[in-house]
Amino acid sequence: MKYGVAFPVLPGKESMPEEVGAAIRSRMGEYVESRSSRGVTLERVWLQQNPDGSMLQLVFTEGSGTAEDLVASFRSSTSDFDTWFFDVQQEISGIDFRQPGGGLPENIGSYQAPGGGRNPGYCFCVPVVPGATDVGVAFAKEAYGAKADELAASRAAMGSTREEVFLQRTRMGDLVIVYGEAADPDQDRSRDAVRDANRHAPRDAKHAL
Repeated sequence: MKYGVAFPVLPGKESMPEEVGAAIRSRMGEYVESRSSRGVTLERVWLQQNPDGSMLQLVFTEGSGTAEDLVASFRSSTSDFDTWFFDVQQEISGIDFRQPGGGLPENIGSYQAPGGGRNPGYCFCVPVVPGATDVGVAFAKEAYGAKADELAASRAAMGSTREEVFLQRTRMGDLVIVYGEAADPDQDRSRDAVRDANRHAPRDAKHAL
């Protein structure tokens, strides 16, 4: 299981994600139990500030099983930690994650350098131009499929060791979430286009498993 997802941060709630991150670090044992009991082996979270001043939370998760089973397990949980976690996430985003609704993001591209080691991660999200989703998916399938050797050479030159691309369909428009890893993320040139266009690089993870 691998998935990356973006959630809005409501106006006036911009300080809450970092406050929640600090609270999670103070309750690390409960957090680890909540995730590991469901087969989650990696969870990383970032904040992305957009050019219009809005903010997103970006989450990348890996683990055993399926994303559908993971979501179902969280929705039925009655543990104190999970209840608190979803209450504060609802306050931040306006979304009740315990209620069914919407599909899970689709993994449309995946790259891993030989060796399979783990490195520091980064994540960013960009909107899809209305009507261009099918073209974008076809491009990703070709880039990470038929042209995988060329993509691998490109990512090796950039210093990227891992990359996962997800399509998230929302009522406000489709989004592409890109998660990557590099030995030195600040030297990974695959992020340059985002920095140049956005001028707001996503902040480091606020909590990570």
